[in-house]
Amino acid sequence: MPGRASPTPTSPDCIRPFERRLTQESSRLDSSLVTRHCPSQFALGIDRGFVIGGNAHESAQHGSGPCYTEKNSMDQSKQHWVPRSYLEAWRDPDLPSGYTPYVWRFPKDGGKGQCKAPHKIFAETDFYTIHLADGQRDLSLEHGLGKLEDKFCQIRRSRIDNREPMNIEEKVWFCGFIAAMHFRTRAQRNAFQQQWGHVDRVAEDLQQALDEMRPEQLQQYRPPRSPGETSGPSLTMNDVKKLADQPIQFMLPTLIEEHLPVLARMNLVIFTTEDDIGFVTSDHPCVWFDPNRGRRPPMLESRTIEVSMPVSPNSLALLCWENFTNYKNMSLREVDNANRFQQMVCDEYFVVRRNETKPVWFT
Repeated sequence: MPGRASPTPTSPDCIRPFERRLTQESSRLDSSLVTRHCPSQFALGIDRGFVIGGNAHESAQHGSGPCYTEKNSMDQSKQHWVPRSYLEAWRDPDLPSGYTPYVWRFPKDGGKGQCKAPHKIFAETDFYTIHLADGQRDLSLEHGLGKLEDKFCQIRRSRIDNREPMNIEEKVWFCGFIAAMHFRTRAQRNAFQQQWGHVDRVAEDLQQALDEMRPEQLQQYRPPRSPGETSGPSLTMNDVKKLADQPIQFMLPTLIEEHLPVLARMNLVIFTTEDDIGFVTSDHPCVWFDPNRGRRPPMLESRTIEVSMPVSPNSLALLCWENFTNYKNMSLREVDNANRFQQMVCDEYFVVRRNETKPVWFT
């Protein structure tokens, strides 16, 4: 599936402030702006507790950031992998009086649409929660993502809806949201679980084989080494089990940090339309696509990579290495092609602002 990246485990050493990476790797960003704004605030909001094989409480006590648990935060058991605030832009504009605002959700392969309130779709119990040893629910990741969502909605309302260019600070926040949207979905979680689950099964088979060896066989055994293998830190079997069980909780902060510097260097264009249906979105709205890589996983460093995400029914964001103007109007044919692509890569459902679809989206 397009845009499914290889996982990178979180460790204490690799959770460092976002701005350090940005100032080192992004010559286009003003370092003082990056230092003052979203990267450090976001990292401080989510990095405590994301320690493979470590102690979450010790992380909080050493000042890594605020600890959001059930004792100091209202219950947030139902957590959205596509934010409610993001989906609200697709509310049906012809809402009958007295009705709760809703969007139209359609099955991937077509069929009857259902009107659903944004807070009732694309959510799962404790999707981002870490369950601590003392029984508390760590909501740090949920709160950190909430900061990104708030900033995105501000930018959408104040800049994109008015067709105004973003400043550097706003672009950093916007790219942080796009990075999160690519990796935080259920489809991505399931892909990670499958990958790490395979690693876990291979490790268990190897351990069983070692346990069955005679002493003289163990003396002669030499573990296999991969080409280019380094002497850096390795994962224990317990680490792998955690990643297979809850990959988003333990990987998402590092994945955002690693990809944000590259995304922030890319050129951002907002495609617009005044079509009544406009752009559709889905349960996996941020897509990486590289027409020149075939079946190989797309990479941000490729000069032909395209990172796209619908922003609203009237706007679609594209990050790429080509030069575009800040805003560019799309023809109706191009909008239909974009919607066909969104339908094709969604997991189970796509979302429309009206109870309408077009046959061209399914061809």
